[in-house]
Amino acid sequence: MLSERAAQEKAQFDKGLRRSGYDDVLSHTDHFYRQLRMQINAEELAYGHGKTVLEIGSTAWASLADYDIFPNELHCINISEVELEKGKKLAPRNRNHPNFHLMDAHNLQFSDAYFDVVFGGSVLHHLEFTRALDEIRRVLKPCGKILFYEPLGINPISKAVRALTPQARTSDERPLGFVELRQLRERFLCKFYYQQLFSVPFGVFSRMLFSDPSNVMMKTIFHLDRSLDKLAPPLRPLFRNVTVVGTPLDRTG
Repeated sequence: MLSERAAQEKAQFDKGLRRSGYDDVLSHTDHFYRQLRMQINAEELAYGHGKTVLEIGSTAWASLADYDIFPNELHCINISEVELEKGKKLAPRNRNHPNFHLMDAHNLQFSDAYFDVVFGGSVLHHLEFTRALDEIRRVLKPCGKILFYEPLGINPISKAVRALTPQARTSDERPLGFVELRQLRERFLCKFYYQQLFSVPFGVFSRMLFSDPSNVMMKTIFHLDRSLDKLAPPLRPLFRNVTVVGTPLDRTG
């Protein structure tokens, strides 16, 4: 049986979200970060090459082949038939060949310590957070690795844009905050890669002035963000997104 929240998420994803307006408004904010995020993914997910890998979701797996990462066994789950079909349509053009499952992430139908890597893109904030984390840790090997790219809910400009585009998200999703970051640290030895601080307001402004997101203003702001990430750690929760990489902590600790 699905929980009430899981059932609502399934229904809304099956119906489809209208993200074009939201993505358009913030289209300049992410331009210089995409390459950085690809580099992080390639380095961190390389651990899964030749091993057992699970994607919570059904489309992010397609990038593994771009990084020359070919798991021995690759599984992708989604609670939505519509989203699962999107992943299946990518399979004929990809050198990886996942096993797709219609499955609730709160109740993973895999044995304990089965996977070397569990990863996903913008998925944890749709779930009952601690319940999902505990299931992920259950199916992950003691020396395994997680990688999740998630939105943070603290940046004021990002919050404003989200409030103005409710059709781009489900009603129950919750971007990560201080509590969720702490809950991750309680279960995993984590590294956090924070992305987009001043790139958020300047990205909105840049879109009004320039057609090309690779303009000198956004390049300068990207380097400012990267410097602030290193020099001013207290500002990190104000960034728009975070990539979380972790290994399980001892369950008895």
